Amino acid sequence: MKLVFNSTGKLNGTGADVASAYEDDVNFAVADSVSGVSELWRYSYDWETSEVVVAYPGMTDPEAMVQLEADAAAEPSDG
Repeated sequence: MKLVFNSTGKLNGTGADVASAYEDDVNFAVADSVSGVSELWRYSYDWETSEVVVAYPGMTDPEAMVQLEADAAAEPSDG
């Protein structure tokens, strides 16, 4: 599956049609998904290395979701 990332590395869209629309736009990166990871929230893009980054590598999607929630709970709140 094709992935499109914006200039901050966040996933902007998926699929061949979306990828072709952004292919020539220097503000977006088009890459292939990483095999074995089905949850799109785990993908980001590192512009310095031109690589797709997977959050919580080595964990299953359910394990990664639990870790994401634990990390979010540990972050200081703005209130």
